[in-house]
Amino acid sequence: SLSFSLSLSVGRSVGRDVSSALEGSAGRRLGGEADFCDEMALLCRNQVAGGPAGGVAGRLLRKGLGAAVASFSTFRAEELENFVRPGAASIAGMKPLDQLSFGQDFAPHMLHVRHSAKDGWSAPVIKQLEPMLVHPAAPGIQYGVSCFEGMKAYADPQGKLLLFRPELNAKRLLKSMARISLPTFEPEEFIGCVEELVRTDADWVPKEKGYSLYLRPFAFGSTPALGVAPPNQSELMVIMSPVGPYYPAGLVPIRVLLDEENVRAFKGGVGSDKVGGNYAPTLVHMVEAAENHGCKQVLYTIPGPNGDGDRRFIAECGAMNVFFLLEHEAGAKRELVTPPLDGTILPGVTRDSIISLVREKYGDEVTLSERQIAFDEVERHASEGTLREMFGSGTACVIQPISALVTRHGETVEARTDIPKEDSLMEKIHKDITDIQFGLVKHPWQRYF
Repeated sequence: SLSFSLSLSVGRSVGRDVSSALEGSAGRRLGGEADFCDEMALLCRNQVAGGPAGGVAGRLLRKGLGAAVASFSTFRAEELENFVRPGAASIAGMKPLDQLSFGQDFAPHMLHVRHSAKDGWSAPVIKQLEPMLVHPAAPGIQYGVSCFEGMKAYADPQGKLLLFRPELNAKRLLKSMARISLPTFEPEEFIGCVEELVRTDADWVPKEKGYSLYLRPFAFGSTPALGVAPPNQSELMVIMSPVGPYYPAGLVPIRVLLDEENVRAFKGGVGSDKVGGNYAPTLVHMVEAAENHGCKQVLYTIPGPNGDGDRRFIAECGAMNVFFLLEHEAGAKRELVTPPLDGTILPGVTRDSIISLVREKYGDEVTLSERQIAFDEVERHASEGTLREMFGSGTACVIQPISALVTRHGETVEARTDIPKEDSLMEKIHKDITDIQFGLVKHPWQRYF
């Protein structure tokens, strides 16, 4: 027979694995982990005693705590299997740093975790980087059931490894996966696996400032069957690519096409999630921007929130958030404006870092506003000479200065060009963030491992 002590052990085991409380036997909502563990212990005891609450416990016991809790389970960093032979992570294939191209060169190993509806998460595995064998019917291919993240690993001046705010990337990946019916996990377990992967290929983390190891986590449905339905098999992987500084000689402004016709995302959609379907439709506009307007990026707009006729409000670029530094009447603070997280804007990690830094460090001279800003307001400030700076933000570039917005009608809206580098807010923010990322200053956003 199963003793109560063993029942309690089983219950606690389930409690550790389940991140969302299950329904109790009487239909009531369970509380925290302790309550859930106690409930599982009682259910297991009742099952052995033939009690009325044996249904849930019976499923847990018969299936080895598998399918009954699969949708709530998580993989564990402590269960990670590293199949890399000692000394196999050689840098023999790594190019000289000055020859690195973004996303073209890859570290030799990858992280892989598989999930199935029947068995839940497998043990995480670190193995040789290799092509994937995916069935042609997989929903990641057929229906766009895929999402990804972008983050970096850095080496400080002493060669110690660190990540920059990885908990935000993990939580955003978790949110993106849940939005497209992929399984969830505990963010801390994911970060632990990422750290072990980076440690495995530690020699591929460049040791010069400005260089880093770009990490690309991604997940997709891999069920070998057609049909528009949540996948019953999926993959979570991380690959890595050493990259150089986005701007070796300093920040370089670009021209951006202002798109007043197309929309990147509407409220109620997936604009706030990092799913592949947000990016593929923007590629045709990027080509148009480059070929027809000499622009590197596209800045999307959305219709006015109150049906404001032909007014268009700033959204974001296809691959970065956007900021405007405005000057107001004499004696007033400058205002740094970025569109709010209204469901159409991706909650960028760099965006959040800029907002926090400005409020904490530059609050005496700059007001940070998360608000809607119409294109005609940007135009007015440009015409009055009070559009001090425009810039984008993202993991790859940190800060991307924007010299001008160009419309399809040939209109050009330019930011001021007479701001000394030492007075530029975006230059200061860029230095602040990169100093933290490369361990030149100590900060709570650093995670050493």
